[in-house]
Amino acid sequence: MLKEMGGIYLGHCRNKNIPPIAPHVVRYKNNNHHTSFIDLNFKTVLLPNEFKHEDFVLKRRDQIFSYNLVTVIDDSETQITEVVRGADILEGTFRQLELYDSLKLSPPQYLHLPLALEKNNLKLSKQNHAPEIPQTYNQELVLNALKFLGQEIFDDYYHMTKNELQIAMIKNFKVTAIPHTNKIVTDY
Repeated sequence: MLKEMGGIYLGHCRNKNIPPIAPHVVRYKNNNHHTSFIDLNFKTVLLPNEFKHEDFVLKRRDQIFSYNLVTVIDDSETQITEVVRGADILEGTFRQLELYDSLKLSPPQYLHLPLALEKNNLKLSKQNHAPEIPQTYNQELVLNALKFLGQEIFDDYYHMTKNELQIAMIKNFKVTAIPHTNKIVTDY
């Protein structure tokens, strides 16, 4: 049924007061307080219209708690103040902000990075069988990662030790240089 609605739940069972027992999904009754938020990379992010009235899942039919709920509780318990993650879960931030408000918790700041895609437009990840990153230090890969994130690569970076490069990267990293795009096709 959800697939027939375009993958977005439109409140079919919202007012039926079905007890939260298996095999039912437990949903958050969304009152849509958050229609935008500030991301440290994308600046003001607006909630897409199709999600404005979605009651999102808190507990799945198989009784596993949702990523959004678990993330909010875990980040709060561990006092996380900044979250850096891929732009593929940018939209989930709105759900998490609703939960932070409902639970009267302080949300972290968010910074979403572009996804690295292979030439076939698949996300560069284990699930898509991307090649493993070597477990040993590889300066070329570190510098390629910096380039991917839009950072300036200084000539002396190529001659630095691992520790020197780490200090220089921290000193010179500019959040404002990160590309403001959801994805980047890479040659990796």
